[in-house]
Amino acid sequence: MPGVPSSRGCEACRKQKKKCDQLEPSCSRCTRLRVPCVGSGQQRYKFIDGIVGLACINSNAAHMQTAPSNHLTVMTSNFLAALGVTDPRFDLTIYGDFMKEIPRRLGSNGALDATVYALTAAFATIPKNQPSAEAINCYGRALKSIRLCLMDPIERKSPDTLCAMYLIMILQGWVGTQSNQYPNHGEAIAQLMNEVGSQNWQGIFETQMTITLCTIVIFESFFNPNVKIIPWMWEYTQTFGPYTTAQANSAIESLKPRNLASIPVMLRDPILNLPKLKTTYGQIWRDCGTVANILSALPNPLFPTNNPRTGLPMHIEQQEARFQTGYGILLAQAIQFNCIIQTLEPRDLCLSEQLLSLIDDVIRLAKRASRYRPLGASSMPLCLVAALAAADHSDKELQLKALLADYQTDFPSTTWLQMVAWLRPRWKRDSYDPKLIQPTAGSLTTIKCIRSAFKP
Repeated sequence: MPGVPSSRGCEACRKQKKKCDQLEPSCSRCTRLRVPCVGSGQQRYKFIDGIVGLACINSNAAHMQTAPSNHLTVMTSNFLAALGVTDPRFDLTIYGDFMKEIPRRLGSNGALDATVYALTAAFATIPKNQPSAEAINCYGRALKSIRLCLMDPIERKSPDTLCAMYLIMILQGWVGTQSNQYPNHGEAIAQLMNEVGSQNWQGIFETQMTITLCTIVIFESFFNPNVKIIPWMWEYTQTFGPYTTAQANSAIESLKPRNLASIPVMLRDPILNLPKLKTTYGQIWRDCGTVANILSALPNPLFPTNNPRTGLPMHIEQQEARFQTGYGILLAQAIQFNCIIQTLEPRDLCLSEQLLSLIDDVIRLAKRASRYRPLGASSMPLCLVAALAAADHSDKELQLKALLADYQTDFPSTTWLQMVAWLRPRWKRDSYDPKLIQPTAGSLTTIKCIRSAFKP
């Protein structure tokens, strides 16, 4: 500020920064030193450059507004930025809405922190379709952190550790390679959920995550005999089955967890449960038609396949991507049920026609969903695998293989064709008519052979 009053001392005392008594005609110090006393008693002013002072104030204010940061805050900020991506091609909430609750849980569980850090590092490399060395190293450190948490009897039953297991399963598809032998995280999640079944989790994060993981375990049990639907999980899906009303596919009966949980039981013994299989297949078939009508009502502008932007509002794109995911799951289920029922009732020609229609629907869906690759269409390879395992016609096989090879480039670590080779002999068994088989001592072996044919 200009015009600030200064000292009234003489020049000699001011120069030496001594206190001046301002006596006349000469101050005491100047008299003692026998030097001229000049300027004693005069009012002086010092002037400060106001612009420079303002600049200093602004600089200090800017410095004070910068929040301190550390590894946790940087990781949280990066993960929030990833969650903020609304483009359906890179929307992390496709893996569950509870992902939005993860940032506020960081800092209390080492496994979750390490896995989120690895997920964020890998997420940045998805558009390049090539995981970086840092992402792979972070994945390895996340695996190590999870192992340490699993050895702790308390942390092992924590919802954060369970969430970390789910995230590492996602990461395995992002950064893994076909040559690597990673553990089956689906079985590990099923084992952990068996241990935490007695926990009374009531929070939004816990309930949303549990119902998501229940659905994953249920699908894993379709093909993996080592995964069992334990009693508490069955009861949980019955209690929280209607929870999906807030999701895009809430009106689809076949996609509700309480109905999905009943499928593995039927698949374990298809002969005994044939009436239930046929009833469930009928419901899935009707639901396929319902979702197909919903998708056909959504805008579908023409655009080049190599340009994924549709020009549609973002919420319309997100809605379409969610319904396409649900439709793909329904088609895969319908194809599986169709093949099993055809094997048990080979005279039903209607089933053959329906199978061809389902395969055509898969091809059309995979082409349309391609605009939302990679994350928004991450479920498409599963329905392509189901269709290819059931396809008998060479032209259909060629189209399905071409589409599957194209989707394979998104995440090369998953060997989809190996899954096709594993499923095909289990869905294409010799035809039997269980009605002609009598449960005599000699035919019990035949019945066991038929049942074992459908076991994964």
